[in-house]
Amino acid sequence: MTVAIELEESDVALQRLEAGSKLISDRIRKYTIFRGNNSRNVISSRNKSVNPRDPK
Repeated sequence: MTVAIELEESDVALQRLEAGSKLISDRIRKYTIFRGNNSRNVISSRNKSVNPRDPK
């Protein structure tokens, strides 16, 4: 009986781990896509706002 309970608990923990890792990988994928599309624009606008006396 105790073995069955331990197995159920470990199964639930595994499901939670899989769900969490899927969530993290989805967030990383969205973040990398977002950065890939907008990284240059973001960097250039940041440089302009940080140093307005820049001759560029």
